[in-house]
Amino acid sequence: MKSQNFLTFTCLILTSLIIGQETQHSVLNSQRVFKVYRGMSVNISCNYNNSDETETFHAALHLNRDHKLCSYVINNTNKISMCQSCNKDIRFIWITDSKEITFELSNLQISNSGTYSCKVFRHIPPPSITIGENNTTVQVLARPHVSMSCLKEPDGHPIILCSSEGFYPSDLQQVWLRDGEILNISHTHSTIRNNSDGSFTLHSYLNLSSAMSEFVNYSCGVNHSSLDKQFVLHLSLANCNDRKQDDAVRKTETYLSYSMKIVLVISALLTLFILIMAVVLIHFRKTNHRSSVSPKSVQFNPQSEVIYSMLGDHRPVQCSHSTNQTTTPAH
Repeated sequence: MKSQNFLTFTCLILTSLIIGQETQHSVLNSQRVFKVYRGMSVNISCNYNNSDETETFHAALHLNRDHKLCSYVINNTNKISMCQSCNKDIRFIWITDSKEITFELSNLQISNSGTYSCKVFRHIPPPSITIGENNTTVQVLARPHVSMSCLKEPDGHPIILCSSEGFYPSDLQQVWLRDGEILNISHTHSTIRNNSDGSFTLHSYLNLSSAMSEFVNYSCGVNHSSLDKQFVLHLSLANCNDRKQDDAVRKTETYLSYSMKIVLVISALLTLFILIMAVVLIHFRKTNHRSSVSPKSVQFNPQSEVIYSMLGDHRPVQCSHSTNQTTTPAH
């Protein structure tokens, strides 16, 4: 009987200690959901129980629980030590007065969507325990860029294209209207593709009758979670005809511009050819004129020849060639 009472008393003591410890170090759990547009920012707060002024905290941010993004340690003197640095789009904020821990995520992209977990641990005094854990779901939204255009199939059949590009998530409703009335889906066909940034693009084609009046108005309605209300874009067949005329004018202008360029090039080549032929002809004429002129005869005039004689130390004296030459002897 005594042994049974002692066992009961021991269990009660252990139970009270466990309950007291769990009460003192209960984990603050919260779940929040943020929907933000691509390129915007969001704050991930970390709530925890601060029951001891001598505690040292370790705050870590995870994405989808398995991928640790960064972590920091804060001691009792409010000194922050970095364990694993955050990337340039994540900023760690520690407010000493209220002792609030926040991770700011900026320039969010579609790939940043997921569940972020912020955990706060107490290391000193030991043992190390979790004193706070917050889970925040972030869903990045991307608005669709909607456009309409007139096209033709290879057989010349007219069609209208409605494109919704760059939206996320993938759930998107796109309907066709003619003069405000929803058209039968059998007249349309759509294709969707994934983009490299994680977004989606949807192309919807509407088949038209070639005898359709140009005063008929067509509309493309798009509904997506990133839009406050349904977006509707309008297009009339008259605009399509105007675009066809504009395309024809542009093609004609392009053809004329190309033709003018060809004419200018040919004219320049002809001018250059004429100049080259003129130079060659002038040179040929000069050459023939020189060859037709005979060279002048060069006659020898003996009187013009200067004859020198060397007589002793005398200087050369010019001799005269005459038929009645008289020589005076030297005395």
